[in-house]
Amino acid sequence: MTFPNNFVPVFHTLTTDLGINLPWPKPDNYVPENADCPVLVWGGSSSVGQFAIQVLRYYGHNSILATASCKQHEKLRRLGAKALFDYNALSVVTSLL
Repeated sequence: MTFPNNFVPVFHTLTTDLGINLPWPKPDNYVPENADCPVLVWGGSSSVGQFAIQVLRYYGHNSILATASCKQHEKLRRLGAKALFDYNALSVVTSLL
């Protein structure tokens, strides 16, 4: 089995840098203790961003926020993002607060 290069930084960042518990293999009844805590993926339509959204959703995170251009919003919604923000908008940072 091989993993794409962009999956590795996602898994490492989520587990090591952010301390999000992602047990492997995932137990069938696994529910993350912080499932409703919002997680922001800046650049959600990038290859790394798309992996991050999918991994978080796979592990049961329910509040995935992402930034991307508007034309990518529907695709990211299908991957599991719940709230999307246009990173081209001047108010993107204040709309996240």
